[in-house]
Amino acid sequence: RPPNDPLAGAAFSRFTDWEGNEGGAEISPDGRFVAFVADKQGEFDIWLSQVGTGAFQTLTEWIGALQPAFRTFRRLGFSSDGSEIWFSLQTGPEMAQMRMPFMGGTPSAFLDRNATAPAWSPDGARLTYFKNEDGDPLFVADRTGLDARRILVEPGEHLHNPIWSPHRQWIYLARGPEPTDAMDLWRVRPSGESLERLTKGVIGMNFITALNARTLLYRARAPERTAARLWVVGHAGR
Repeated sequence: RPPNDPLAGAAFSRFTDWEGNEGGAEISPDGRFVAFVADKQGEFDIWLSQVGTGAFQTLTEWIGALQPAFRTFRRLGFSSDGSEIWFSLQTGPEMAQMRMPFMGGTPSAFLDRNATAPAWSPDGARLTYFKNEDGDPLFVADRTGLDARRILVEPGEHLHNPIWSPHRQWIYLARGPEPTDAMDLWRVRPSGESLERLTKGVIGMNFITALNARTLLYRARAPERTAARLWVVGHAGR
């Protein structure tokens, strides 16, 4: 049966009130900071703010113009301990990930070319990501990105934006033939075994968040293909 609405009674407040575009927001592991991409100063940069302070700082002003937030890929994020922020400078054949200290600083190259949307396990010991190439192969590596092992690839399919389950027993991902249309929620063991489909016939499913071991939020369009909405799904935990 459908799960209860986990956001019932939640209070919502505006985080920015700027002209222009903001997107790709990510929350730090401790819940205190939000990083996002915005063109507040004309060019797109990564901005950071501590929740509730109303104070913002740009982290990439001196790097040069970034591209806007992607519709299908996570564009930036925090390391598992919140000490670093990863981000991508380009798309397409030149896509590469960079990482820099949490409060800004000199970025350094991170992961292989075309490695996309890295996500650390809750204990910080392992990393998962997909490569933006045919079949979107899914990888698991150590926390630094070394010793990478391919665990899943589906020629002709897309495997996007993996995340770990809270108990590290599963990796959740968006999988399907068209990133902005037919995509569903799947899970797979970090070993690559037990691939399992959790939804069916979802339109544009993406950007998954695990609220707990049995409850997931994700963004998708309504069945009548109207604007994106926030959805919740419950499933067996381990």
